[in-house]
Amino acid sequence: MSRYTKLFTGVDHAKLYAKYRPTYPAEVYQQIVQFMRRNDDRSKYDVAVDVGCGSGQSTKPLAAYFTQVIGIDPSQGQIEQGNKRIDNNNTNVTLQVGNGEQIPCDSCSVDLVTCGQSFHWLDETKFWAEVDRVLKPGTGCLAVYGYGNSIVTNNDQVKQICHEFYQGTLDGYWSNRRWYIDNLYRHIQLPYNDQIRIDSISIDGEMSLDSYIGYLSSWSAYRDYLKKNSDDPLPNVKARMLNALQQASGNDTIEYTFPVFILLGRKPSTNNN
Repeated sequence: MSRYTKLFTGVDHAKLYAKYRPTYPAEVYQQIVQFMRRNDDRSKYDVAVDVGCGSGQSTKPLAAYFTQVIGIDPSQGQIEQGNKRIDNNNTNVTLQVGNGEQIPCDSCSVDLVTCGQSFHWLDETKFWAEVDRVLKPGTGCLAVYGYGNSIVTNNDQVKQICHEFYQGTLDGYWSNRRWYIDNLYRHIQLPYNDQIRIDSISIDGEMSLDSYIGYLSSWSAYRDYLKKNSDDPLPNVKARMLNALQQASGNDTIEYTFPVFILLGRKPSTNNN
């Protein structure tokens, strides 16, 4: 297990993650399945594994396309939060403690491995090897995807305050792999020749300032800051944002966008990529 995974193991952090992290639009999963169907045009597939599933936000949407969906995450707290949210629409979803370096599936048995907003926490070499072991030759696919930093779209001053919090206050508290997200995984090449990249999707919406502060409080760097300092910088961030919003519009609504990136690859039928 990568040492980075310990950043998300706390129960309180898991609750924040489940409550405030954004959810992907349906188009993300449609694009993944469309890529799969180029070589394997079934109406429903057998097995999908979601690595680094967290509380299951990116796992449960796969239920409509697969007979069995397995989500694995090293955090017991994340798994507990996710299992509380399993309902009649995703009874074929199982969330369990595990990691991407030891996927709990037989060799050549999996149709799809997904890794949503978690690849940068993994041991890349071990993960690639495990993916290649479990995927079905010729048809099995890998989807590595995520979202970049949130961009406030309705207030430039709030956008700047968020930028200062991200790059100023929390400088030195982000893991040394945070740049993967800043770079939108542009430097990542999947281990298969048959691969594509999609950058045409975004997560757009609006939320109250309280919810946006909740999202900021789920950042791993903020949780690390609190462990190492006696002060809490978020109340001041919230006050400044509220003042900027009220001066501009008289309400506390934040409109936002997250750029989404998707890397898709297919395992070849032979060992030659």
